[in-house]
Amino acid sequence: MLLTFLISLPLLTALFIFLLSVKHIRVIERAVIASSILELAFNMSLIPRVVDSGSTNGSHHFALDPLGAFVSLIIALVGFFASLYYVGYLRAEVEK
Repeated sequence: MLLTFLISLPLLTALFIFLLSVKHIRVIERAVIASSILELAFNMSLIPRVVDSGSTNGSHHFALDPLGAFVSLIIALVGFFASLYYVGYLRAEVEK
């Protein structure tokens, strides 16, 4: 279940942002940062499970092995730092 949510969280966040108008910049910023924090937290909570059992199954279609967990953690870290940069970039673009 957690692995399925980990995969669907960015898609749900993108859908939420798509449904907002451009006037809601602060809400968009908060949604992006909250999503990246949740993604990083869920990734970090999966690491002990994968290390203990060797892999974890999210559903019939999704599984995570140690290498996948490592790559997923790197992607989540890059996404987190990119979302922090995005907020400043978006504010500068809106001011122009």
